[in-house]
Amino acid sequence: MNPEAPGIWKAAALAWCDTGHVLRKLPVLTFVALLIALAFELVVIYIPNAVWTHVPVILLFAGWLTARPFLLTPYLIAVHRFIILGETTAIYRLVPTDKRFQRYFAWSLVPAAMIPTTGRLIHLISLDMSLASIISTIAAVVALAVMAVVAARIITLFPAVAVDAPGASWRRAIADTKGNTWRVFSTLLLAILSLAIAGITVTGLAIFVIDSVIRRWMGQDAAAILTLAAALAVWLAVIQTIAAVLVVVIASRLYQWLGAPVKQPAVG
Repeated sequence: MNPEAPGIWKAAALAWCDTGHVLRKLPVLTFVALLIALAFELVVIYIPNAVWTHVPVILLFAGWLTARPFLLTPYLIAVHRFIILGETTAIYRLVPTDKRFQRYFAWSLVPAAMIPTTGRLIHLISLDMSLASIISTIAAVVALAVMAVVAARIITLFPAVAVDAPGASWRRAIADTKGNTWRVFSTLLLAILSLAIAGITVTGLAIFVIDSVIRRWMGQDAAAILTLAAALAVWLAVIQTIAAVLVVVIASRLYQWLGAPVKQPAVG
């Protein structure tokens, strides 16, 4: 580990400072990422459920699993390169034939698959004392713990791929994070928890204010409900974009602290 690596609290605070720098220095790419997140939110709101029933479940799952990370890959790579190399990118370029893009996107499917899986596992956790509930709860907790460890152990792989680091591989990432799993997990948890608390608080206030304004001017018809949903979609897209930047920033800093710092221009 880099002896200059800060403690968990300082690391989380630094991640928030870095997130602010990213939003200021990469405004165009951040706006594109925001539009992508918003588009996914609006799809859920405005496409009738009847449409989804005519699409095979496997296609829905595969499409939802791959589309978001595919579109966000150029932005996430740009954030890694800004934090580690100081490189600023002003243009969103989606180039699927680029090897860096292909490697990063392929690995990004791992956490993308973990997110819906985590939700399903949480639903299995129950306070019911029946034997079946106890077994499912234990299995879900164990599975969640394993996923958390895997995510913490491979987190430095993503910035390594983004900056074309020599020998970037999952084996190297696991070696870099050996003995630091709790440090990685705690830093992520602390930073994301602060965002979650702020997000929940502001979201509650936003719902109250927006709902009051819309109902005052539009009443309680379907149009008012859809307008409220659209306004909340914008806010959720903002939260998701900030969360994505925060996680990428933390991954980049952990790569510098736990792995070999990049002191020379990247290849390519």
